[in-house]
Amino acid sequence: MSAVIVCVLMLHIVFDVVARNIIGLTAPGTTELSGHWWMPLLIFLGLSHAEARDEHIKTTLLARFMSPQGAKIANLANSGFALLAACLLAIGAGDATVRAIALNLALFGGITLPLWPIKVIVLLSTLAFAWAIFTTLTRDLRTSWAGQHDAENDEPFSLEGTTHV
Repeated sequence: MSAVIVCVLMLHIVFDVVARNIIGLTAPGTTELSGHWWMPLLIFLGLSHAEARDEHIKTTLLARFMSPQGAKIANLANSGFALLAACLLAIGAGDATVRAIALNLALFGGITLPLWPIKVIVLLSTLAFAWAIFTTLTRDLRTSWAGQHDAENDEPFSLEGTTHV
């Protein structure tokens, strides 16, 4: 989905630049759509998908110096903090959504652009993100309590094949 949004954003901006340079007219609403629709969609729609597929960037710099038990505890604590942050983000998005709908929030510029629909999408995306973190955390807790090992996450960070300066 993010790739489609990037393509639409790119085509919109390319069309605007070409139109401005060839015929001297700009595409109405390019700035408004890019900043208030395409970018939030690009960011928020992929959050829960990346979390569910375990594709977010991870650093294991500290974990490689910990015992396996310590690394698991640190990972669980990190997931708990991430869940708290996602819930706070969802609460803020919910408040912004309620206000935007009540005000029928719109942006007036090159075009009139309603903003409340994107607020609803951001709210739903942050709720899905919090749910994905919650399911990941509960899976990790079940795995830890059962004494199972997730071989993918238990591997220490390796610098093999990198150039050291």
